[in-house]
Amino acid sequence: MDTAGLHSLTFEAVARAARAGKAALRRRWPDLEALVVDAVRAHQPVLRPLDTGGLDTDIEAVLRGWRTPVTRQESALAAVLNLDRCTGSGDAIGPALARSAVDDLVDVLVARTRGRGRPVTAAHESLLRRALLALFLHRLCAGAHPPVQEEGALRLLSEILGHPR
Repeated sequence: MDTAGLHSLTFEAVARAARAGKAALRRRWPDLEALVVDAVRAHQPVLRPLDTGGLDTDIEAVLRGWRTPVTRQESALAAVLNLDRCTGSGDAIGPALARSAVDDLVDVLVARTRGRGRPVTAAHESLLRRALLALFLHRLCAGAHPPVQEEGALRLLSEILGHPR
């Protein structure tokens, strides 16, 4: 994958590089998307939200962190997703990879909020996932230049959660 690019990846090439049988790979991964998602997930950026005491402030902390330069792992993920030029022409696998990192982040935020005895509806959770995914893809695409516009993003996320600012 790192020599020819994601678009030219085949089960045959992976089997050859791994010195494994193609059938063994197919038993473990039903398609190339699942194989690549697992491979990248093992090395993906970990989006760990700070525990600030509330969902709104936890999200603020995430967005503040996204104003910093992208990490090596994020740069690598952006390259795999083909986002380095912000053309929007990334491979179809890209959204699944980015979604994986964001889903882990949202799972932590939602579980923490529910653990505090505060409800998060399924609709709010779904909207939060989509909004944070868009903001994370912006970060991967543009890096911290221009940074995520924190105030506008916070206003949007507050409205999604039903807490207008």
